[in-house]
Amino acid sequence: MGPIRAVLLDMGGTLYYEAWDFEQTLARLLAEAGLSLEEVPTPGEIYRSLGLRGHGAGEASLEAAAALYLALAGERPTPARVEEIHGLLVEHVASSLKPYKWTRRVLEELAEEGYRLAVVSNASTHRAVVRALEREGLLDFFDAVVTSRLVGVRKPDHRIFHFALHLVGARPGEAVHVGDSPYEDVFGAKNAGLRAVQVLRRNSVPSRLADLVLRSVERLPEALRALGGPGSREV
Repeated sequence: MGPIRAVLLDMGGTLYYEAWDFEQTLARLLAEAGLSLEEVPTPGEIYRSLGLRGHGAGEASLEAAAALYLALAGERPTPARVEEIHGLLVEHVASSLKPYKWTRRVLEELAEEGYRLAVVSNASTHRAVVRALEREGLLDFFDAVVTSRLVGVRKPDHRIFHFALHLVGARPGEAVHVGDSPYEDVFGAKNAGLRAVQVLRRNSVPSRLADLVLRSVERLPEALRALGGPGSREV
């Protein structure tokens, strides 16, 4: 493998975290939008009740959730009303995501060192991921934002990684993917021919496939400079 030219980064659990009680704020948001619901299931709960996973194109999306909330409230899901509720849901999801305190500094360092950067995330809404980055002034750090909703396949499918690499102009051997999931991020990246850095979550176990294991993204620039051959080691 050659020198690392591109860094692909997972979103949730790697760059961002969920900042509040999603369900309570969702219920309040829908009530303010005029939707009277005795119980407010999350989009994931609705999808599962219908046998849908809720991630990626071809499955339930946030637009679908908007239509389903209107139907649950006994309201006809007209296109205009669906788009209205969908817009509210996008802003809600984006607002509930906040970058870790070191995210901006890490992105600044990676950009200064000349890496091509891309987000690669499993998400039922592409718009909310872009909006979350935009709200915090972080979108301009990235050459590409790739989600399962945009591409139509989810990590660990190798195609989502290769799609991102095409956008940033790098080959698998020139890239590393950074994420917290041993399966979606580490196995997915390695299966796609990339190097992989695992960010440990609380109580998670280091993957034996990872080239590096970090406690947080905070030390990523230093770790990338030290990244050599295969073999998991904790930094």
